[in-house]
Amino acid sequence: MAMLIVAASAAWAVGQALLLSACLYCKGPDGSWTEVSTRHGAHDGYEVFTCTPGEIVIHVQGSGSDWFGKVAPLDPNRGQALETLATRIASTLPGSSVDGRVSQGQGCRNEQAIRVLLSDWRRVDEAIEDVGALMRYDNLREEVTIEVTRLCEEGE
Repeated sequence: MAMLIVAASAAWAVGQALLLSACLYCKGPDGSWTEVSTRHGAHDGYEVFTCTPGEIVIHVQGSGSDWFGKVAPLDPNRGQALETLATRIASTLPGSSVDGRVSQGQGCRNEQAIRVLLSDWRRVDEAIEDVGALMRYDNLREEVTIEVTRLCEEGE
């Protein structure tokens, strides 16, 4: 009897795993970090850097003087301001929203930063350029991290 219960439990677990995997659509990461050609250092209105040597998360820091919405890091409205900025950055990213996700996260130089997740290394240069243009245009000093990873979402 115990053997039958174990076998039934194992079959149920396999069935659940198959069901879960059928409900997820995953993409990437495509390409390679060697396809990123944007150099580290100062650019027009922003800087590109990594936090630690060899890190593959790319940081873009605006070289302006303003916080987004004039809301400084210790202001109680900071979270809402960063959500608005994340939405704005998401609208500037190339391609579809399936390939890029934007949220608040931990920065390297700033305690809070916008986190951009992409599924394709070949999109990183364009994402850096788009984020940098936004920083330059709005004279911002915000930090945005760009990370390439496997992205999954629920499917049908």
